[in-house]
Amino acid sequence: METAPRTVVPDPERCSEETAPAPLPRVRTLARLPRQLRGYRCRSLHHRDRDRAQQWAREQVAKLMAGDASLIDPTPTLSRVMGQFQVHRTPQKNLAERQADERRIKLWSAFLGAQKDLSKLTLHEWGQFIEARRLGIINAQGALVPDDQREPVRDGTVAADLVFLKSVLNWATKWQDEQARYLMRENPARGFPIPSEKNPRRPLATRDRFEKVLAVASQVMMLVGRGKKARRLPSYLAPILVIAHGTGRRISAILALRGEDLKLDLGLHGSIRWPAATDKTGREWTVPLSQEVRAAIDRVEDRINPVNRRLEKPDMQSL
Repeated sequence: METAPRTVVPDPERCSEETAPAPLPRVRTLARLPRQLRGYRCRSLHHRDRDRAQQWAREQVAKLMAGDASLIDPTPTLSRVMGQFQVHRTPQKNLAERQADERRIKLWSAFLGAQKDLSKLTLHEWGQFIEARRLGIINAQGALVPDDQREPVRDGTVAADLVFLKSVLNWATKWQDEQARYLMRENPARGFPIPSEKNPRRPLATRDRFEKVLAVASQVMMLVGRGKKARRLPSYLAPILVIAHGTGRRISAILALRGEDLKLDLGLHGSIRWPAATDKTGREWTVPLSQEVRAAIDRVEDRINPVNRRLEKPDMQSL
């Protein structure tokens, strides 16, 4: 059976500038490689055209002698991958994200080094970064911080930096360079752990701010129905704010409440049954109401649809 011709090309690891090989006179099969070509590596071109193979070999040798060794050994260094990401992906983001990308590129370049081969990223290096960032050993730009100035960083911040690197590596496995070659064959960080924030910080509104917003919430109107049956009614913003303030529940959970979830005869001021479907932990809760929350519910109770036991919905086109 005839074998496909294979081209021998210089191996950059075994050829220096002083010993750069001359163009190959002929293409030989693996079985006939002479001793003087043992410093070469062989690769299949996936075709049987000998002339095409010879032309390709001459072009690669010319590029190597011109100093373009990356065409033969495109190592996915951090500087190369991040540079391509910053040129082709970062400009598609908004200003805040572009600034965050620039900072994180500096961070990883300082920590791993610009010439780090990302295909050889190890779990040990991953863990070292988590520890250094978490303990404040390095700052947001990757620079070392003196011992007396170190401040611990929360896991959410560390996770954001790790997620960025993972996203870059995922992008590199899909992006092709000018020679239609992927920057990376696979993501070496696949499966690496990312710390999670057990008690994430949530933005809080002061009592003063809450009262100022509540004072003007009743001025927000909504249009219910369409055509001749359309009518303008006060929106649910004011009672929703009171219920959210008094129960600590998310707006989405409040909006998902049904009439049967209101247990107004249970407890001193009544209770609310919070379904498991709207709870982050998947649990059902029956919670007593405060006097303030009960008053807010009473103000909208007469607006509950008797058919489906839901509040009237505004016309979304009017919003």
